[in-house]
Amino acid sequence: MISVKEYNDNFLRELSRLLENSETKQKFEFYNDRYYKRRIERENIFSYTEFLLLDFILAHLPGKKILEIGCGVGQLSIFLKLRGIDIEACEVHEPRFYLASKIKTFFRSDVTIYNKKFQDLDLDKYDVLCGGDIISDYCNFKEDKVILDNFTKENKFILIDGDQYGLENKTIKDEIKSEYFNKQRLKAIKHFYYFK
Repeated sequence: MISVKEYNDNFLRELSRLLENSETKQKFEFYNDRYYKRRIERENIFSYTEFLLLDFILAHLPGKKILEIGCGVGQLSIFLKLRGIDIEACEVHEPRFYLASKIKTFFRSDVTIYNKKFQDLDLDKYDVLCGGDIISDYCNFKEDKVILDNFTKENKFILIDGDQYGLENKTIKDEIKSEYFNKQRLKAIKHFYYFK
C-alpha cells in the first residue's frame, strides 16, 4: 500500500514533468496553472483541508460510493482509489482533466474521471458528493442548488471543505477531527463540515 509521502513525492514529480512536457504545452498553448505550480513549490500536492478529507473518508466512508466534484488534477481521487475507496471524479476544465488522466495512468489507477459537469452525471448511484469551494460556487445558481439540495434528501450527504454556505435547511452535524494534526492546528477545522 502506497504511503501518503511516497504518493505525494511521485505525484509532484509526474505533475512537474507533465507541466514541462512539450506535448502538454503544445496541447494547451496558453495553459499556465499557477495553482498547482505553487503546490509543487511547497512540495505538497494536498492542501490542508484535502488532508482532512483523506482522513475522514478513509476512517468513515469505506463502502460508500463517492463522487468528487471538481477534482482538479486528481490528487485526492487517485489516492483514495489506490487505498480501496469506491470513488469517481469529474473535472470540466480540459487542461486539468488531461493532466488527471495522465497521472492516473502513471499510478496505474482505475479511478474513473469524467470530463463532464456533475449535473450531467447520474447522481443516484452515489452516496456522497465531495469537493471544495466549487460546491459553494454551484450554490449561487438556482438549478444547481436544487440538485444539491435534492441529493441530501435521499439520506445522502455532501462533504465539503472551506467556508461553504448556501445549502438551505441543513444542519452542521459534526466537526471533523483529524488524527493528522495536533490540537493547535485543529482550530482550523471549524470550517470543515458535512451537511446531511
